[in-house]
Amino acid sequence: MKKVLLVSIISLMAITTTSTIIGCGKDNKETDEDADITPAGFVDLGLPSGTKWNSVNDSSTSDPLFFFTCEEAMAKFGSQLPTEEQFQELISQCTSTWNEEKKGRTFVGPNGDSIFFPASGYRNCNSGYEQYIGTHGYYWSSTSSGSNTTYMRYFSINPSFASVAGLDRANGMSVRRVHK
Repeated sequence: MKKVLLVSIISLMAITTTSTIIGCGKDNKETDEDADITPAGFVDLGLPSGTKWNSVNDSSTSDPLFFFTCEEAMAKFGSQLPTEEQFQELISQCTSTWNEEKKGRTFVGPNGDSIFFPASGYRNCNSGYEQYIGTHGYYWSSTSSGSNTTYMRYFSINPSFASVAGLDRANGMSVRRVHK
């Protein structure tokens, strides 16, 4: 009787352990069936497009301030470089506020999650000097600036607002990747 009871208990433990292991992946969103996985380091702001934003700027080993020319950014990050439309969605769908202490702008998405863009400035391609560090932030997009092939669209933040404009591809700017 003790042997039958012991075998029953061991069998029950095996079934429970197997169920827990099988269920674990689904509960933690680790299965391939779940297409809505947010990669580590990215934030889901609840945007209509489903775009998730990296929580930090990407770094470069070639520039001490982590600036990239447009070509470097495109070569290194490819499809993870945001489009102008993704930046426009960030502006229109999120509330944003300037943080004077941290020197940057926080964007709060429709779901209440947020990301911070530091006022990292940029490197001027003509002079080679850094400009506007602590007052403005400049981030490359993957969208060209119309018929002017030397210009590329970029995202800009400052104490007053956020916007998208065009500037020479040779300037050095920050990069913030996206995942969709």
